[in-house]
Amino acid sequence: MTANALPRKFKLEVNPHAVLLDDPNPNLSLDEVKNHLSVLYPEIASGNFGSPKIENDTQVFTISGKTVGVKG
Repeated sequence: MTANALPRKFKLEVNPHAVLLDDPNPNLSLDEVKNHLSVLYPEIASGNFGSPKIENDTQVFTISGKTVGVKG
C-alpha cells in the first residue's frame, strides 16, 4: 500500500471575490506559493493561510487578502 499526497488548490479571498487557483508547483512551500501568487494578487502578500480543507480529494488552502483602500 502506498500513500499519495493530495493535490493542492489555493482559494484567494479578496473582498468581495474569491478565486480558486491550481497549485503553481507542488514542490513549493506555502509561503513560496503566496509569494508567487502575490505578483498577480498583491492583496495577499500580507495575508495568512487558513487550515486546509479537503474537498473532492483535494487540499484547499484559503489565503485571506487585505483590501487596500485609498484615503481621502
